Parts: sequence; C-alpha cells; structure tokens
Amino acid sequence: ECLRGQDTLLVPYGKVEQGGKIVTSEDCGKEMHTHLYSVHPRLQHLQAPTIAARLQLACMYASTSSLLPEPRTRMTGEETAMELVRGSWVNRCLTDEEMTNLRRAAVLGRRCAGLVLLCHELEQSACQLGFLHHP
Repeated sequence: ECLRGQDTLLVPYGKVEQGGKIVTSEDCGKEMHTHLYSVHPRLQHLQAPTIAARLQLACMYASTSSLLPEPRTRMTGEETAMELVRGSWVNRCLTDEEMTNLRRAAVLGRRCAGLVLLCHELEQSACQLGFLHHP
C-alpha cells in the first residue's frame, strides 16, 4: 500500500510507555510485528493503515504530549490523540490489540479528561453489540 516516493515510518508493535518508549518482546527469536505509517505529502501528518496502528499512534502522541502545541500539527499531543481515537470508530468489536491500545491511550492521556472520556465511549460503543459477533 505504500506509494513510491512517499516517506514512511516503521514502528515496532508493543506497549507504549510514558515518554514514547515502546516495550517489545525480549525474546530475540520471536517474530517482531510492526506498523508502517506514511507521511501525508501535503499536510505532513502520519497516516495509519489500520485501526490498531492508529490507536498505537494515539498512545505515542498521548505519552509524549506537552502543554505546547506541536509546530507541524498545531495541536498538543493529547489533541492529536483525540483525533486519532475519533478516527478509530468502527461498527464492530475491537480486536484484542485494538482494545489494548485504546485502554493504554486512556492511561497515558490521563491529564486530558476529554481523551479519557473519548476512549471510554469508544470502548463502550465497541462492546455494546459484542453479543452479535460472539454468540
């Protein structure tokens, strides 16, 4: 899906901690999963190809946020994380990876009540009709 000549960023999948550190498996023989983000050619923001990647990106923004807006997005990291979470709304149950990233974004963005509430609302919405998908 990556377009020729487009800038991309390869990020390992793992638990995002405060400060943006990503903790991955220490087993060197284990296969490492990654997310591939592309940089929008005009707007210069990162684009995620999947819901799981978008929610991990929200975790990274929430964990590295400060009170000052970032020059590229003109928003704080928590505001960017909220936009990414809003873009993750689906009419199905979230996968385990997606749910883990969503809950982690709420924990990392605890200073921003709007992000915590938005994550809670998305989780409730995704679980509301779970009985239809898992009889």
